[in-house]
Amino acid sequence: PDGRWLASGSMDRTVRLWDVARGEVRHVLLHHTNLVQQVCFCPDGRRLVSSSFDQTLCLWDVVSGALLASWPTQNTTYLAMAVHPDGKLIAAGGRDHITRLVAVDTGEVIEELHGHQRAIEAVSFVPATGADAPDNAWLLATAGHDETIKLWDLTLVGAAPSAAVCLATLQAPGPYTGMKITGITGISEAQKAALIALGAVEEDKGA
Repeated sequence: PDGRWLASGSMDRTVRLWDVARGEVRHVLLHHTNLVQQVCFCPDGRRLVSSSFDQTLCLWDVVSGALLASWPTQNTTYLAMAVHPDGKLIAAGGRDHITRLVAVDTGEVIEELHGHQRAIEAVSFVPATGADAPDNAWLLATAGHDETIKLWDLTLVGAAPSAAVCLATLQAPGPYTGMKITGITGISEAQKAALIALGAVEEDKGA
């Protein structure tokens, strides 16, 4: 966060911490047993989180390179991660279509966010705006391979089960949105399914 360090995760199962000014590797972090998918600094700049296809989530000390903790990832791989600006929560988007909110200090899953139909490919904390937004309130944006973006209100997370609220689902229109293909001939069922996935509409013939 202060621009002094760069973290990289590799297919060789290592995490490397680089001194940006010198262009040198300061630490090689060894623990993962499969390729490293994501790395993310905590806001304090003293800790680093990494996820891997070995289905573990690791917490590292940036200065010493020491492994502070390693936690299982609920039998999934976290493809996307972001640390909350207060440094207490990790948002981790999984291949299993679920985004989990994980406590940085304990690895406990505080909340599971369901709604995407395919793997989560990006997560990001964004400040809440508007006259009714509490001070220092944050929303979570998640993007999936289902071509949707969801905005989540995390205000009550930790206060009650399933407290996160999906405020909106955003989706760009497909290239064939609204095109009617009822009764179309000369294409296969697979081609028809592909058109529908891209926004085409097949009306119910019995309607």
